[in-house]
Amino acid sequence: MLCYRTVGEEFMKRFAERGRTPNYPHMFFGVFTASFLLYVYFTSFRFVELSVLAQMVVFNFIFVFTLFPIQGRLTRKLCLLLLGNFVGFGWNFVFSVFCQNFALCSDMWFKAFYVIAYPLLNSLWIVSVWCVSLSALAGWRKA
Repeated sequence: MLCYRTVGEEFMKRFAERGRTPNYPHMFFGVFTASFLLYVYFTSFRFVELSVLAQMVVFNFIFVFTLFPIQGRLTRKLCLLLLGNFVGFGWNFVFSVFCQNFALCSDMWFKAFYVIAYPLLNSLWIVSVWCVSLSALAGWRKA
């Protein structure tokens, strides 16, 4: 009789063969921290743009589910998550002020460019902060 495994069972089998398991307690604290941060962001909705909230949701989701399962200290992961959120809000504030001031001084062509390029350029910080955080966690691992 053939036995079919689910994708999750196959994934856990490969992890077990290597002698490693995902760090579930760290993931729990990461999900809790990200949920708390998102709750705070959504309660202060009138002060923050909707696009910023969407980017923070995407960043927290990517960060928690890719960096929290790997080995490393929980305090470093939480500090990097909070630092990433601060960088995200800082980037969005500076970038939006710059774009609004430039839009006031320019013609209609910038407004069309702004509508298309703003979400893409504003999302660059997500990749940058995630990569720096991954490098920081890998650099602190003992060889």
